[in-house]
Amino acid sequence: MGRVIEMKKGGKKSAEIARLLFKESKLEITPEAIRYQINKSTERNGDLYHHHSSGRPDSLDDRTIRHILSDITDDPFLTIRTAAAIHETSRWTIGRTLEKKRLFSFTAAQKHYLRPEHVENRLRWAGEREGARWRDVIFTDEAAVVSFDKKGKMCAPSSLHHNVCANKCHRGVIRPMGERFSPKYVKPHFHSGRTSVLIWGGIRYNHKLPLVWIKTTKTSKFTGERYLEEILGPVLSGEIAQMVLEGKEPLVVEDRSRIHFKRTILPSKNLLGIVNLDHPAASPDLNPIEHMWNIMKASLRKRKTKFTSVGELWKWIQEEWDAIPITTVNKLIDSMEERRLAVIRVKGMSTGY
Repeated sequence: MGRVIEMKKGGKKSAEIARLLFKESKLEITPEAIRYQINKSTERNGDLYHHHSSGRPDSLDDRTIRHILSDITDDPFLTIRTAAAIHETSRWTIGRTLEKKRLFSFTAAQKHYLRPEHVENRLRWAGEREGARWRDVIFTDEAAVVSFDKKGKMCAPSSLHHNVCANKCHRGVIRPMGERFSPKYVKPHFHSGRTSVLIWGGIRYNHKLPLVWIKTTKTSKFTGERYLEEILGPVLSGEIAQMVLEGKEPLVVEDRSRIHFKRTILPSKNLLGIVNLDHPAASPDLNPIEHMWNIMKASLRKRKTKFTSVGELWKWIQEEWDAIPITTVNKLIDSMEERRLAVIRVKGMSTGY
């Protein structure tokens, strides 16, 4: 408005002012709007000078603002609605106050809960893996593709081992920009619930292993013996033999599930040539196949039609797995060195992977 009044006092007409404003700052203002603002200013102030108003006064005093910031610091997962109720003000006032302090509301990142011994083991693992040949490693894992809500109804594919829909697991957090994976602002989650479709898969550089559907019922659980008969013998041993023919010394990453290291199957694993690379517990960010599961599940959610049977869902899972390009696999394998360094940078805590 000050620029408009300045040009008007210089003797320029409304149409000319509109053209100049568009030329200077690409503001499309009609001559009628220019005349309206000039007349409004003249009626209010009695002259053509631009008078700055003091603006709306702050509805919160400094003491209340300090209390709000203290509450958020103590509990960053406190919702804006709750903070507004505590301090008897509106959500919008709380939001504006936090924005002035460069604090914003986000969906909290979810990471596995890390006990002190987990943090120590992760840091030790990262220090011992300098110079590791990641392209000679087979990364394996199981994943649950379908979960159940609290009423037992089948939901869309969601996160691993969760018994509720994915959108019910999210929780907000108030934090500064760029601090998503800071331990203070990460929401830990735990393994829970039951699954209906359990699959096993593996990746190595330049190759994806075929998926295996692990069919379980109340009377037929997934055991170490089944792991040996359905996965290690027919699938993993052949991949290891192929790598040996290529002149490599293959290593296998398995999580710390008791099924994978049951005493009764250890002799058979040795006979099959399966040599494990130590993997720290509660560390899915150090297994790149987790990203493959995320890509596959995201593709499943994008399907517009709904599956009518578990068999049809299994077919879709195979299609989406096969559709992931091998270049994605290679990028994930090559990211392992950066993941190792990231663990060292955050002193064993969860990384952004």
